[in-house]
Amino acid sequence: DVQEAVTTAVETVFHPSMLAIAAAGRGHQLHALNTDLPPLSRGSALALLLGGKNTPVDLGETSLAIVERLSPSDRHWLRTSGAVVLLPLLGPSNELAGVLALGEKKSELAYDMEDFRVLAAVGAPVGLALARVLAEARAETPRTDTVGPDAPARECLDCGTVADATATTCVCGGLLQRAHVPRILEDRLRFDRRIGAGGMGVV
Repeated sequence: DVQEAVTTAVETVFHPSMLAIAAAGRGHQLHALNTDLPPLSRGSALALLLGGKNTPVDLGETSLAIVERLSPSDRHWLRTSGAVVLLPLLGPSNELAGVLALGEKKSELAYDMEDFRVLAAVGAPVGLALARVLAEARAETPRTDTVGPDAPARECLDCGTVADATATTCVCGGLLQRAHVPRILEDRLRFDRRIGAGGMGVV
């Protein structure tokens, strides 16, 4: 199991306070395998940035200017992850097969150049292995292009727009998350946008 092997190895060497693995899945998104992180669109600026690298990305002060230029949904994903280092996991054609997100070390020591060299050496074979596993899973899983009428819709984190259950990105380019309602309720009511939320519920 790639996830278990990577988790064990990274935790043993680096002792991160948080470790998340996101892998490419349906809907052109990266889905977290071991945490409750929201999906990350593979077409987002953050994913495109990671896809062009085969080395770890330090999210500290050196990358602060880059992070500030990301979309609100990308910055939300980073804040939610609690990551200080991102390791792109590239497939055989340099496509982004996944991302390894590491939190601060439990020792509170900063990641140094030697740590980055070790992570880079780990990332290459892990990316190839992950891409192979994902390809095998796609080959074994029957494709379904339809979802049930009561399937939960998708809701944009940026503008609150409610989209179909099969949507992958919002019209505004924002990140979508699972909504609490279907797109169409009982063939009569259609949810278009979240207006607000409070102690009594969501409008």
